[in-house]
Amino acid sequence: MSASVVVKRAEIFTLIILKDFRFYLTMQNKCSHYLLHILQQIVLRICGIFPTASPCVNHAIEMSTKKENKKMNERELVVNVKQARERLDSIKSALKDAQAVYDKVEMQAVEYLTGIEADATAKYDNVGYLKMSRPRIFASCKVENKEALKIFLKEKGREDLIKEDVSAQSLSGYVGELVEQGKPIPEIISYYLKTSVRIY
Repeated sequence: MSASVVVKRAEIFTLIILKDFRFYLTMQNKCSHYLLHILQQIVLRICGIFPTASPCVNHAIEMSTKKENKKMNERELVVNVKQARERLDSIKSALKDAQAVYDKVEMQAVEYLTGIEADATAKYDNVGYLKMSRPRIFASCKVENKEALKIFLKEKGREDLIKEDVSAQSLSGYVGELVEQGKPIPEIISYYLKTSVRIY
């Protein structure tokens, strides 16, 4: 089959495509000729007649491929973030459940040892034993009693326990206000911005 026959058949096939898309009505203008040329080159390339297409066709194919790859990569990114978030939530939930189970069985062990008036269990091979540690004291003071507490500590000579501090969360909120208002941040304060994404 001669090259001219192949080209002619490619033109016919291209015109069929154009007709299906109702482009044949404007076949006389420059834009249509350009489109016709591109479609002809694509058909010939699909047929394997001309392995090297024209620059315009190569560019069109390359841009289409890049656009498709971008969509695929972007979708994979969304999937990866979503899966990582789901795994993180699952681990947090499992950790919370595990902590609740541990607290429960630990309390059971304490109640058991207290009930038998012992501070340790027997030792078991390949397992070990349990022993109650010295009780730890967890003290706190309500906000409305802070000033009274300071007076009490000063009276007892324990001013060293009185510390005026600013929590990191409160400081971050204040610095955020300064940044939004365009006001300067003193050099004694260091900060950084962290950008995160939400899954919808």
